[in-house]
Amino acid sequence: MTDLSGLLADLAELVRPEAEARGIRLINPNRPVPIEADIDAKRVKQVILNLLANALRHTPSGGDISIRVSLAEDPAFVVVTVQDTGRGIPADTMPYLFDRFYKVDKSERSGGSGLGLAIARQIVVAHGGRIEVRNHMHGGAEFDVHLPR
Repeated sequence: MTDLSGLLADLAELVRPEAEARGIRLINPNRPVPIEADIDAKRVKQVILNLLANALRHTPSGGDISIRVSLAEDPAFVVVTVQDTGRGIPADTMPYLFDRFYKVDKSERSGGSGLGLAIARQIVVAHGGRIEVRNHMHGGAEFDVHLPR
């Protein structure tokens, strides 16, 4: 069993220097109460770091990125959420977001190969979970990673 509250706190501290350098506020509201899940911690870290890297890439200075874990409505799962106040994801690209080599912004010369979200979904599905994404009316995107307890 892995304590996701602790794992997220560690990952938040890992990316905090880059967030601060970019003028982005990183929010990790979790209390030090352990929320445990039966996961491969190394692989789930890879998923969360990918989501955080994308959020950092697409959130402008002055924006916010929030990372939190909570119990899901289904008691067999927990939910890790990474939410940003960036530009959001164009609606017409949402169906392709988790496809291999797909990049929302084709003009981006750097910033990834388009494999990150495809690999993230493979890891989450291999755990018996699922990953969901949605845009917010005020801007930004939210990724929910459902993992078995």
